[in-house]
Amino acid sequence: GLDRKKLGRGTSHVTRYYNVEDQMFRDYPYRIQVLFEEPIDYSNRTVRNQVLNLLQTVRKNQFISNNTKLEENWLKSFLRSPYYERDFDDNKEQFGSNVQLFMNKFKSSPIAKNIRFEPNSTIISASRFVLQSEGVRSPHDEKVMVAQLRSIPTFTKVEFFHTMFRLFDQYIEIIPSTLITVAICLAAMFTTSLVLIPNVPTAFIVILVILAILVGIGGFMVTLAIDLDVISMISIIISVGFSVDFSAHIANHFVA
Repeated sequence: GLDRKKLGRGTSHVTRYYNVEDQMFRDYPYRIQVLFEEPIDYSNRTVRNQVLNLLQTVRKNQFISNNTKLEENWLKSFLRSPYYERDFDDNKEQFGSNVQLFMNKFKSSPIAKNIRFEPNSTIISASRFVLQSEGVRSPHDEKVMVAQLRSIPTFTKVEFFHTMFRLFDQYIEIIPSTLITVAICLAAMFTTSLVLIPNVPTAFIVILVILAILVGIGGFMVTLAIDLDVISMISIIISVGFSVDFSAHIANHFVA
């Protein structure tokens, strides 16, 4: 994938910043949001246990910290507060009313921003928890973390989010996207060659030449330590167009 350090020149402030960040600030790099996008009946003890068990499962991830002091967990704070009353279990409206009182009491705290109520109601329409990542030291770790989080089975619609996940997604998608794109280009080149050179074996030879050139490009990328990212993928696709020109002319001249 596209390394952030390569978004600027070697002497730029951006590159220096990311180099220092990677060297010194990788112990606890990202705050991971666990979003519950649908209404959940937190007044139901079974549902609450499902939520807490899900968070515990997330903490078992190798890149998520087990230190609960670093997380924002409004549910656990509420259950430990005097605003929680067992008598109101399974009473959704009264439970939500107590949660509102709790949030108003601590409205200056970050956890007060982690619940959304339905308009003019005490029903919780959406909620989130914030966990702390740990030991994410390379783009490979970032890719693995995102993939592992999204593979966790959930009992309801849950989204794991951080603003940097948009960048991490291209680490995951770059290899399949490159293979699919190159395959489409080769199919298009084969079709074009078959139209312009009405000889199937010759058209196959043109494709084989292109494949040989792509293998050579891949070898040079490994030798020169060039990562496969969006920019190098575009270069590979362009090389298909460059390589077909010469090989198609030679093949057409041979057939003619």
